[in-house]
Amino acid sequence: MTTTILQSYVPAVRTLHMKVCQSGTCREGDLELAPGTTPVDQRCEQGPESACSANASPDGTLTGHLWLDLLTENPIEATLSGSGVDGSPLPVRTITFTPKLTECPKFITASLLLDADGVRQA
Repeated sequence: MTTTILQSYVPAVRTLHMKVCQSGTCREGDLELAPGTTPVDQRCEQGPESACSANASPDGTLTGHLWLDLLTENPIEATLSGSGVDGSPLPVRTITFTPKLTECPKFITASLLLDADGVRQA
């Protein structure tokens, strides 16, 4: 499960801890925060064997992952806590949401966005 700290909130966050529960199974841990990126289109070559490329560019966010053994379509309850850059505790944020599902192939994702206003599903 991925959490993205939005650019406006990054200067306030030093650490982030997450607890996730789904179908009676919980997992928690400190998130290793890394710079977030956004894809940037490069160029496409012309011709029958043409190829396109892109690379990642830093976008000012931070991302962290909590790896779950199994992600299902059932609702998830996630609680985020942590510390600010001054050492004070961040507000504890809790959200209950249903993971996103794509069909063909079936793929389930769970991502959150965090800023000073709270946490929401991405």
